[in-house]
Amino acid sequence: MRKRWPRSCFFIATLGILIFVTSNDSNGEGGVNHYQKNLRYLSWGGFQRNIRPHGETVENTKIYLEIPDLKWRVEQMKLWKSAIKEAVTILPPKFVKKLGRLRFTFYVDRYTWETAHPSGNTVYVNLLPSVKRPEWMTWEPWPSDGFTREEMIFIALHEMAHIYSIGEELDQLYYYQYSGMAWWNDSHLEAISSIHCSSFYPSLDDDVRVISGHVYYGGQSFDVGKAVDHCHVHDFGVHDYENSFPFGGWPTLYGHVRGRNEDFADTFALYVMFPEYLEKNFPFRRDIIKSILAREYVTRYPMSGSIPSHLSRTIKDTDKVSGGDK
Repeated sequence: MRKRWPRSCFFIATLGILIFVTSNDSNGEGGVNHYQKNLRYLSWGGFQRNIRPHGETVENTKIYLEIPDLKWRVEQMKLWKSAIKEAVTILPPKFVKKLGRLRFTFYVDRYTWETAHPSGNTVYVNLLPSVKRPEWMTWEPWPSDGFTREEMIFIALHEMAHIYSIGEELDQLYYYQYSGMAWWNDSHLEAISSIHCSSFYPSLDDDVRVISGHVYYGGQSFDVGKAVDHCHVHDFGVHDYENSFPFGGWPTLYGHVRGRNEDFADTFALYVMFPEYLEKNFPFRRDIIKSILAREYVTRYPMSGSIPSHLSRTIKDTDKVSGGDK
């Protein structure tokens, strides 16, 4: 039986908040570090009306769907806030600092399937999306039977990944790391096809000199040995792009259907919550997120609610609850 956060539940949220009341900057909960100083970047926008979702409408707009009362909304926001706090505090402080100020605002739109969307550094969370599926959705909607805590954490991580994502350069990264070398130089993506080195006098103006056996290019150091005195860096060209081989498929069905940005956001959330799934099935994707967060995670959350139905690979029952029941 799947364990869910009932829509009328309040006391669980209170218990969840206890996780974050601590005098230590970092404390472990079942093997996960919680960085309390990350909360300084988090703020709340309360409940707002007339928020326009990005997802398409799936309900008949000619039929009036009532917004739940204040008591229900307050209870739901407390549940979400507890889960969002956990999502923020399990991320590395340097990463959260790079994201900057984060603001979560809540609304209700029962006509759309959309659960959340970012705008700048604000994430808008839909407390009661429709459970109807668009034609392209072949998996179970998030709000079926109410959200589980794990679903809330996953969604919060997903939206923060959108805030981090830098658009088209992200698309390039998936291909570049197969055919050549790619790395982040601050917020800029550097990519090259290869480095050719020689002990002869450089014949090209853009050759790079070797210093103590290393070539320095784009903020990165390459160990090429002391037997050469110059190297030529080959850019990543069209030929390299055409000969790059597939990156192993998409970890989630949503990422497959909705494109690279959603694929990255889902992969990011999977890495933090269920890294073993990426390790077994998509090690290259795992390495991309690992290079961004600069830390490793272990699976400790159960794959509750709709999460398993979102995955593109079948998982065993033992994989669903690697971290034990909560």
